[in-house]
Amino acid sequence: MESLRDYAFKIYGAPGMQETLLALQDRFHVDVNACLWCLWAAKHGFTPSDEDVGAMLDAVEEMVLHTTKPMRSVRRYLSVPRPGFCPDTLAALRKEALGLELKTEEMILHRLDALTQEASEPDETLQDFGPRAQRFFTLAKAAIDMPTMIADEEGPKSPAGLFRKACEIATEHG
Repeated sequence: MESLRDYAFKIYGAPGMQETLLALQDRFHVDVNACLWCLWAAKHGFTPSDEDVGAMLDAVEEMVLHTTKPMRSVRRYLSVPRPGFCPDTLAALRKEALGLELKTEEMILHRLDALTQEASEPDETLQDFGPRAQRFFTLAKAAIDMPTMIADEEGPKSPAGLFRKACEIATEHG
Protein backbone atom coordinates (compact mmCIF):
# COMPACT_ATOMS: atom_id res chain seq x y z
CA MET A 1 0.00 0.00 0.00
CA GLU A 2 1.31 3.42 -0.88
CA SER A 3 1.72 6.00 1.86
CA LEU A 4 -0.59 9.00 2.02
CA ARG A 5 2.38 11.21 1.17
CA ASP A 6 3.25 9.22 -1.96
CA TYR A 7 -0.39 9.07 -3.05
CA ALA A 8 -0.84 12.80 -2.43
CA PHE A 9 2.24 13.73 -4.45
CA LYS A 10 1.12 11.48 -7.32
CA ILE A 11 -2.57 12.38 -7.46
CA TYR A 12 -2.03 16.11 -6.91
CA GLY A 13 -0.11 16.13 -10.19
CA ALA A 14 -2.95 14.50 -12.16
CA PRO A 15 -4.48 16.78 -14.81
CA GLY A 16 -7.10 19.02 -13.22
CA MET A 17 -6.52 17.90 -9.63
CA GLN A 18 -4.44 20.85 -8.43
CA GLU A 19 -6.94 23.38 -9.79
CA THR A 20 -9.88 21.48 -8.30
CA LEU A 21 -8.36 21.14 -4.84
CA LEU A 22 -7.12 24.73 -4.76
CA ALA A 23 -10.63 25.91 -5.67
CA LEU A 24 -11.97 23.96 -2.69
CA GLN A 25 -9.30 25.47 -0.48
CA ASP A 26 -9.45 29.06 -1.69
CA ARG A 27 -13.23 29.36 -2.13
CA PHE A 28 -14.49 27.15 0.68
CA HIS A 29 -11.56 26.81 3.13
CA VAL A 30 -11.41 23.02 2.72
CA ASP A 31 -7.79 22.01 3.29
CA VAL A 32 -6.08 20.32 0.33
CA ASN A 33 -4.43 17.76 2.61
CA ALA A 34 -7.81 16.85 4.13
CA CYS A 35 -9.18 16.26 0.61
CA LEU A 36 -6.17 14.18 -0.36
CA TRP A 37 -6.60 12.17 2.84
CA CYS A 38 -10.28 11.53 1.95
CA LEU A 39 -9.28 10.19 -1.47
CA TRP A 40 -6.41 8.06 -0.14
CA ALA A 41 -8.36 6.59 2.77
CA ALA A 42 -11.25 5.71 0.45
CA LYS A 43 -8.97 4.20 -2.18
CA HIS A 44 -7.31 1.90 0.34
CA GLY A 45 -10.56 0.86 2.01
CA PHE A 46 -10.01 2.34 5.45
CA THR A 47 -13.15 2.32 7.60
CA PRO A 48 -12.59 4.68 10.54
CA SER A 49 -15.62 5.69 12.57
CA ASP A 50 -17.10 9.16 12.24
CA GLU A 51 -15.56 10.02 15.61
CA ASP A 52 -12.13 8.78 14.49
CA VAL A 53 -12.27 10.89 11.33
CA GLY A 54 -13.08 13.99 13.38
CA ALA A 55 -10.32 13.18 15.89
CA MET A 56 -7.74 12.64 13.12
CA LEU A 57 -8.49 15.97 11.49
CA ASP A 58 -8.60 17.71 14.88
CA ALA A 59 -5.16 16.23 15.65
CA VAL A 60 -3.59 18.10 12.73
CA GLU A 61 -5.72 21.27 12.77
CA GLU A 62 -3.43 23.22 15.12
CA MET A 63 -0.43 22.43 12.92
CA VAL A 64 -2.34 23.57 9.83
CA LEU A 65 -3.51 26.71 11.60
CA HIS A 66 -0.14 27.73 13.03
CA THR A 67 2.30 26.59 10.33
CA THR A 68 0.82 25.77 6.93
CA LYS A 69 -1.66 28.63 6.68
CA PRO A 70 0.82 31.31 7.83
CA MET A 71 3.49 30.00 5.44
CA ARG A 72 0.94 30.04 2.61
CA SER A 73 0.00 33.60 3.51
CA VAL A 74 3.66 34.69 3.50
CA ARG A 75 4.29 32.95 0.17
CA ARG A 76 1.26 34.58 -1.43
CA TYR A 77 2.18 37.99 -0.03
CA LEU A 78 5.64 37.67 -1.56
CA SER A 79 4.17 36.69 -4.95
CA VAL A 80 3.46 40.26 -6.00
CA PRO A 81 6.01 43.04 -6.43
CA ARG A 82 6.57 45.17 -3.33
CA PRO A 83 7.70 48.72 -4.12
CA GLY A 84 11.10 49.49 -2.67
CA PHE A 85 12.06 45.83 -2.19
CA CYS A 86 14.45 43.92 -4.41
CA PRO A 87 12.45 41.55 -6.66
CA ASP A 88 15.23 38.93 -6.57
CA THR A 89 15.29 38.97 -2.77
CA LEU A 90 11.50 38.69 -2.64
CA ALA A 91 11.59 35.77 -5.09
CA ALA A 92 14.25 33.98 -3.02
CA LEU A 93 12.28 34.54 0.16
CA ARG A 94 9.10 33.31 -1.53
CA LYS A 95 10.92 30.14 -2.58
CA GLU A 96 12.03 29.56 1.02
CA ALA A 97 8.48 30.14 2.27
CA LEU A 98 7.18 27.63 -0.28
CA GLY A 99 9.73 25.07 0.94
CA LEU A 100 8.58 25.54 4.53
CA GLU A 101 4.93 25.37 3.53
CA LEU A 102 5.52 22.08 1.70
CA LYS A 103 7.44 20.66 4.68
CA THR A 104 4.53 21.44 7.00
CA GLU A 105 2.11 19.79 4.58
CA GLU A 106 4.32 16.72 4.37
CA MET A 107 4.39 16.51 8.19
CA ILE A 108 0.61 16.67 8.25
CA LEU A 109 0.30 13.94 5.62
CA HIS A 110 2.59 11.66 7.65
CA ARG A 111 0.55 12.31 10.79
CA LEU A 112 -2.79 11.64 9.06
CA ASP A 113 -1.37 8.43 7.58
CA ALA A 114 -0.27 7.18 11.00
CA LEU A 115 -3.55 8.14 12.68
CA THR A 116 -5.57 6.43 9.95
CA GLN A 117 -3.62 3.20 10.25
CA GLU A 118 -4.03 3.27 14.05
CA ALA A 119 -7.81 3.71 13.73
CA SER A 120 -8.58 1.24 10.95
CA GLU A 121 -7.21 -1.54 8.77
CA PRO A 122 -7.03 -1.05 5.01
CA ASP A 123 -9.19 -3.28 2.82
CA GLU A 124 -8.44 -2.64 -0.83
CA THR A 125 -11.04 -5.20 -1.90
CA LEU A 126 -13.85 -2.78 -1.05
CA GLN A 127 -15.54 -1.44 -4.18
CA ASP A 128 -17.19 1.68 -2.76
CA PHE A 129 -14.56 4.35 -3.42
CA GLY A 130 -17.01 7.12 -4.37
CA PRO A 131 -19.44 6.79 -1.46
CA ARG A 132 -16.58 6.24 1.01
CA ALA A 133 -14.68 9.30 -0.25
CA GLN A 134 -17.88 11.38 -0.10
CA ARG A 135 -18.50 10.23 3.49
CA PHE A 136 -14.99 11.23 4.52
CA PHE A 137 -15.36 14.56 2.74
CA THR A 138 -18.67 15.28 4.50
CA LEU A 139 -17.04 14.49 7.85
CA ALA A 140 -13.97 16.56 6.96
CA LYS A 141 -16.10 19.58 6.06
CA ALA A 142 -17.89 19.25 9.40
CA ALA A 143 -14.55 19.18 11.24
CA ILE A 144 -13.22 22.28 9.49
CA ASP A 145 -13.95 25.80 10.65
CA MET A 146 -15.62 27.01 7.46
CA PRO A 147 -17.35 30.33 6.98
CA THR A 148 -21.08 30.15 6.40
CA MET A 149 -21.79 30.15 2.69
CA ILE A 150 -24.98 30.88 0.85
CA ALA A 151 -24.36 28.95 -2.32
CA ASP A 152 -25.53 26.09 -4.45
CA GLU A 153 -24.72 23.04 -2.33
CA GLU A 154 -24.70 20.54 -5.19
CA GLY A 155 -23.69 22.44 -8.32
CA PRO A 156 -20.39 21.84 -10.14
CA LYS A 157 -18.67 24.76 -8.39
CA SER A 158 -19.99 23.88 -4.92
CA PRO A 159 -17.78 22.05 -2.40
CA ALA A 160 -19.64 18.81 -3.14
CA GLY A 161 -19.36 19.35 -6.89
CA LEU A 162 -15.66 20.14 -6.74
CA PHE A 163 -14.99 17.10 -4.57
CA ARG A 164 -16.96 14.90 -6.99
CA LYS A 165 -14.64 16.18 -9.71
CA ALA A 166 -11.62 15.33 -7.52
CA CYS A 167 -13.03 11.81 -7.07
CA GLU A 168 -13.40 11.42 -10.83
CA ILE A 169 -9.81 12.53 -11.40
CA ALA A 170 -8.57 10.23 -8.63
CA THR A 171 -10.48 7.29 -10.09
CA GLU A 172 -8.96 7.93 -13.50
CA HIS A 173 -5.39 8.59 -12.34
CA GLY A 174 -5.06 7.08 -8.88
